[in-house]
Order: sequence, then structure tokens, then C-alpha cells
Amino acid sequence: MDYDINIYKRQSNKLAPPALKEVHPLGKSPLITVASTTNAKPLVLAESAAIIEYLCDYFAKHLVPKRYQEGKEGQVGGETEQWLRYRFYM
Repeated sequence: MDYDINIYKRQSNKLAPPALKEVHPLGKSPLITVASTTNAKPLVLAESAAIIEYLCDYFAKHLVPKRYQEGKEGQVGGETEQWLRYRFYM
């Protein structure tokens, strides 16, 4: 997967620099932008857990444990212990 890293240094007053606010209006970080051939504008995601979950869903499905126990798909309380731990750390 090709990627670029941009570093935005906080200002001396700890506020987001103008360049970061151009990417995310609130100056949130960390964040990623995901370009796609199907969308004109890139998707902007902030917050660590949301970023990791998105990357795993599209680029590393093997890192996400199975969500439901056999026969308990979609049921409340039917999640696997591994998936519950995965969600806890998110």
C-alpha cells in the first residue's frame, strides 16, 4: 500500500496549525485521509480507534478476530471472547 506521511506541528499555544485545520476543521490528530477512485474528495478519519478499525476492515482483515460464536450470529451476548477483547482495546 502506498502512503504519504505529513507532520503537523502544534503552534506554541498548543493549537492546531492552519495547515492541519485545512484537512480537519477542528484540527484533530491523529488523522488519516484515504483517497479513492470512487470519491472525488478523500475520506478524513480522526481518532485512533476509528483509524485502526478502518485500516483493519480494508487492509488487514486477518487481524480482526471472529465476532460471533457459531450459531450465535447477530445475538446480544453471542460475541467471542477474542472479539470482546479486541473491542475493549479499541
